[in-house]
Amino acid sequence: MNATTGERDQLSVFLMIASILALLLAIVASVGMALLGIMTWLIDNSASAGITLIISAAFLVMGMCTIPGIVYGYQGMQGKIQERKDKPLAGWMYIGILFPIALGLGYLAFNRGVLPSVLGPLAHISAATIPVVFALAILLRKGSPISAKRTWGHFLAGLWASPMVAFIVEILAAIPLLILVFVMFLQEINSQGLIENLTRPEQLTEPYLVSQVQDFTNQPLILFLIATFLIVFVPMVEEAIKTIGVWPVIRRGFTQHQAFIGGAIAGAGYGLFEAFFLGQPGVTWVPVMIARAGATMMHMITTALMSLGIARARESGRWSEALRYYFGAVFLHSLWNISALGVGVIILIQEDLTPTNLQSLLSVVSGAAGVVIITLSIAAFLGLWLIPGKLSTNEEEPSTPVTEE
Repeated sequence: MNATTGERDQLSVFLMIASILALLLAIVASVGMALLGIMTWLIDNSASAGITLIISAAFLVMGMCTIPGIVYGYQGMQGKIQERKDKPLAGWMYIGILFPIALGLGYLAFNRGVLPSVLGPLAHISAATIPVVFALAILLRKGSPISAKRTWGHFLAGLWASPMVAFIVEILAAIPLLILVFVMFLQEINSQGLIENLTRPEQLTEPYLVSQVQDFTNQPLILFLIATFLIVFVPMVEEAIKTIGVWPVIRRGFTQHQAFIGGAIAGAGYGLFEAFFLGQPGVTWVPVMIARAGATMMHMITTALMSLGIARARESGRWSEALRYYFGAVFLHSLWNISALGVGVIILIQEDLTPTNLQSLLSVVSGAAGVVIITLSIAAFLGLWLIPGKLSTNEEEPSTPVTEE
């Protein structure tokens, strides 16, 4: 924006309006889920009350995150120049010390049943948020090359816009898959004479129904379709959509360092959303939240690399450069999803849902997958630690002017 003319920045207007709408949505969702959780707890004190209270707390935190967006958007509308905030955030790395405490609280709530409606939401929100703050502190430990307004714009786009768009696209894409599975299920019913069994209610016991569903879902074609959707399609969609946070500033220009940092911040928002809503309470909550901490850094590094590819493609004029980074990010995401599915095998073993003669082999598969997840998490951490410094050192002015605001 030209400070001398005082013209209003359209992106500032959009940031403020979008942040206000997100805040209103967060308030409605948080209050609604809190009321539902309280009523559920008063009626039967069931575990579902704790889940609704966790969702309520998640929306509350997401709403609080929109406040800086409203403030900076309003300042931009008023023609105020946002100076770059170069203050290092290295001190925030020590917040990582609190992560084991959050996991301990979650263990007491979900595994031992100690005040699950109180400790559960506190532990879940803390265990989801601490890794994000820690990773951002690693990323910005020497300061940020972008303004506070742009920082919050990237983060809120990753927290609110990217997950919603990805969810809609994935649901629409899943419809043909669900139709195909349903047709196959009908064929299975006809081939095994299950329709006749429906006329004899005494045979429709829970073990019988569970065994039929397991037999159907264990078919190779069904497993292949589900695995392909999760391992190939989902990473391709999400790695394209997660860069929404940097789209609005492409025409204004950005350096490679700014692109990497902005993409990582957007990825942090996306990772926080997933940590809030994909980590479900239960006996596996602790290992799941540990894995989600690694997933947050993976989202950050893949989105950062994708944004870096866009910046390099914009400078060179060869958009094949962006595709190269895109497929690299998709590969890392797919490898993570494959490993996560492999780790999930151990849950099937614990629930006695796998043949005894295969359990030893599946345990090895699960262990190997766990090693891959740890390796990817360490690699993502090192990328967030090392790449910004290298880009900052080698940074050159982009071929077109960069307008910070």
